[in-house]
Amino acid sequence: MKKLFFIAFLLFTLFCSGQKQIIETARNYIETKCNKSFEEVLFVSIIEQKMYHIKEGEIIKTYVISSSSYGVG
Repeated sequence: MKKLFFIAFLLFTLFCSGQKQIIETARNYIETKCNKSFEEVLFVSIIEQKMYHIKEGEIIKTYVISSSSYGVG
């Protein structure tokens, strides 16, 4: 039982830190490129092939996407 709790705790920690990194990446990109802040945004990660709906500093929904098979550019 302790092992299961520990594994669940590790997965939760990884999930939360991953979300913070995605939100910070989106915030840094928008503030740098657009010189604006945001309350709500759709952020696309080509590397992860996912789109994130971010609202008020939290990921509301994650969507799996498929971009070009030729890659970026």
